[in-house]
Amino acid sequence: MPKISVIVAVNNGETYLPDALDSILGQTFADFEVLIVDDGSTDNTKQVILDYIRLDSRIKIIESLAQHSVGLTRCLNHLLKFSESEYIARMDADDICLPHRFERQLQYMRDRPSVVCLGSAVEHIDSAGESLRIEINPCEHAEIERQLLCGIGGSLRHPTAFIRRKALHDIGAYCEKYRTAQDLDLYLRLARVGELANTQEILLRYRIHAQSTNFSRTDQQDLDVDAMLRHAYRVRSMRYSRKSIAWRFSERMDRRLVLAQAARERRDKLQELKFVIQAIQAAPWRRRGYYFLAECFVGKEITRKLAEIGGVK
Repeated sequence: MPKISVIVAVNNGETYLPDALDSILGQTFADFEVLIVDDGSTDNTKQVILDYIRLDSRIKIIESLAQHSVGLTRCLNHLLKFSESEYIARMDADDICLPHRFERQLQYMRDRPSVVCLGSAVEHIDSAGESLRIEINPCEHAEIERQLLCGIGGSLRHPTAFIRRKALHDIGAYCEKYRTAQDLDLYLRLARVGELANTQEILLRYRIHAQSTNFSRTDQQDLDVDAMLRHAYRVRSMRYSRKSIAWRFSERMDRRLVLAQAARERRDKLQELKFVIQAIQAAPWRRRGYYFLAECFVGKEITRKLAEIGGVK
């Protein structure tokens, strides 16, 4: 059996899926399989998958649970049932692996048996593949868990996750009562059976676009995050309060401002303003959002000068 199972759930992903699959097939470590499920796509996604299966037998399409979309959580658990590999590598259909991702993560896990889940640094890219910024998350378990308990699931980016299958089995895999933020809940439970870690090496190009699930937060997602954090605090005998998770709202602002910056570079003023307003709504106590809003109307240089005149740093 292959050493690694790469699990991919895709819904209407024909635009970026070829780049994602090419990046997986181009890995320097070749002993893997790709388990992929089409989650109710209405575009040409399934045909893209079938075309790649003809190119490489390591890609295997798994029958979906229903003709309609059932969501990422159920799809990932469904895919896990078909894997007997020692390691599970997560991958999203709109991201790009660097060629040595699997080789580096496998060696790290072999050298550190206490680590059950490993992420990496990522390069954020826009819809056209242009670089936006580099994100290097904490490497040590204690800091990652601390951020997770603040609701910051992005402290270990989901499509970079490289997980021991036994650890996933021990905790019961993904919790299907959560249709959103399933990675946060998974990490919080994995943290109780082993260590979490990130490498400082960039191993994935993380695509940010208006259709990304990370940038379409819903009321249900907020409810899910609140419920999973309450449970995580309770099992750790810790007191939970909204103050405990203030960072989550700051992180939400930062995500919206990355999108706003990308829209600004495309000269799409309407989209830029939309994301800036969402950023301010997420964390209205932070000045950064208001600076960005001012820049929308009067420009960056004038905003800076006005801040200096007002004595605001």
